Amino acid sequence: VKKKRKTSTPTATYMLLRSGPPTSNTVERFFNVVKATFGLQRQRHQPATLEIILFLPMNDALWDPNVVNECC
Repeated sequence: VKKKRKTSTPTATYMLLRSGPPTSNTVERFFNVVKATFGLQRQRHQPATLEIILFLPMNDALWDPNVVNECC
């Protein structure tokens, strides 16, 4: 009867985390805003409209109303 050769258990090459990185909270909040704004129905919107409705409030530290008026 042949015996199995003893092998060492492989060590994990990654660090186990109890939670995801903190940026995932920001992304989840963004998708919640999208769902609340547009609902479950798909609607047609121009890219500029989507940017104004969704991205500008999330990045309000990067712009002021004068910048938005110049672009649109």
